[in-house]
Amino acid sequence: MDGQGSQKHPVYFCFHQERDMQRARFVSAISGSVDSNRFSDWTDESWQAALESGEETLQHEMRRRLEGCSVTCLLIGERTFEKPWIGPMLQFSHELGMGILAIHVHGIPDENGNMARKGANPLGRLSYIGRDGGEYPFSSGYPTYDWDFAAGEKHLAEWIAESARRSAASGEAWESTGEGTPDWK
Repeated sequence: MDGQGSQKHPVYFCFHQERDMQRARFVSAISGSVDSNRFSDWTDESWQAALESGEETLQHEMRRRLEGCSVTCLLIGERTFEKPWIGPMLQFSHELGMGILAIHVHGIPDENGNMARKGANPLGRLSYIGRDGGEYPFSSGYPTYDWDFAAGEKHLAEWIAESARRSAASGEAWESTGEGTPDWK
């Protein structure tokens, strides 16, 4: 399949806004569903305000951001793991039964033409309880790709479609254990 899959899947792109916005725009433009995609719009301040407003407000804000999307795509830049909303948004996506995939985007130039260093994968810091009752890291259940090495421009639509298919085929969301959450709150 080429970069333009026949079926469009609205994607929620989760990333470090200050450092990776240009990279996110580039990936979204190639996704094939650019009109229905959503970008993460959390800031440190808006995340803290939602946390302080209580669990109900936080859940509402996370659900509002994910509404209409079938896949959450974590774009991993050099410092993505530092952002406090990354873990909870991935956990919430998981609990909603959405498809999840992660892509290292450090090799895509920013608005100044600069590349970044490869960042740590936040999927390794979260875990879920599988259908067999065992605990597994998100990184074992959700794929991670490197944009440059895995030819992201050619395969992005395929990766998104596969993530959507896998989530729909599962029929149920696995329980998130919340491992790693304290580091993100």
